[in-house]
Amino acid sequence: MTHQEIFRKAWSIARLQKYKKLLWFGFVPAFLTTVVSSLVYSLRGYQYWVELFMGENILNVAGTFGSTFFSSLAGQPLLMLLMIVFIALFAACYMLLPIFLHGGMIKLTEQAILGEPIRIRMGLLYSSQHFLRLFEADAITYPFRLSLVFMIYWAVRTFAPELLVLVLFPLGCWFLVSILMNVMLLFTDYFIVLKEEHIFPSFMTSMQTVFLNIEEVLSMLMILILIALRVLLNTAIAIGVPLLVMYVFSWFTSSLLVSLAWPVAILIGIASLTMLSYINAIFSVFLTAAWTLMFMKYTGTLPVEESTEEVSPSMTDTPDRQSQQLPLLAE
Repeated sequence: MTHQEIFRKAWSIARLQKYKKLLWFGFVPAFLTTVVSSLVYSLRGYQYWVELFMGENILNVAGTFGSTFFSSLAGQPLLMLLMIVFIALFAACYMLLPIFLHGGMIKLTEQAILGEPIRIRMGLLYSSQHFLRLFEADAITYPFRLSLVFMIYWAVRTFAPELLVLVLFPLGCWFLVSILMNVMLLFTDYFIVLKEEHIFPSFMTSMQTVFLNIEEVLSMLMILILIALRVLLNTAIAIGVPLLVMYVFSWFTSSLLVSLAWPVAILIGIASLTMLSYINAIFSVFLTAAWTLMFMKYTGTLPVEESTEEVSPSMTDTPDRQSQQLPLLAE
């Protein structure tokens, strides 16, 4: 199976109507990621704006805002309790739901490749069966996440800028090691879900598979480029949605329709987040299908498609058969 066939098959799985159920396993994590990314990049944009145009430290502004906010909630314990519970539930969903749904998406994608029917109930069952192993594997490989490197860089730049020069070189080396480990452990989740392997054997098997198929590095790089494009898309979403909401809000507040400013801004923000999360879900299903096809190709479980090319009757007819047809034609 060539690279073009892999991408064509993966894109058909992501777009065909009969595989639309797979989008639910990509939409929920994409929506949570988009919301959190929007909040994070909004705070970072506000940080840069405060530092550049107001000349103040973001920590002082955050401390003033936090004290004012919590003092306003001091007389409303029920509201504060509900807010704490909501934040805790949202944080748990953000950290656990993507891992939980990832196993079901991989298994359902394999069934779609094999031509089997897919059901959301079975996907949730597969997710529950492999959640613990996927969670443990994710926890072990968490230090090699690229987002963690950028998070540490942002924390050092914000809270201890005088140490930024000292940590740049270690962070750069850590970044390169993280890229290498992400490539070598590429098929860990697929060995856990599709081959029912344990965590550390799946690590070793994934490294061996990548090493033995080093000639496929170009195809891996192509998919990694797609992942990078998805990250850039998430960044554009995270920056564009708050700017759009603030622009609409400022436009309404500058007009006579001040009372409609908040509802319209909230509706536009929710609609934008939903639409862009749907786009991210399509890319997520496409990437999962591409990786699953490559995994099945490497492990020898990819089904061989039968040729549908029709053969001309003149090529299939033998001389004896043709001689038998001549009397019939003469009559």
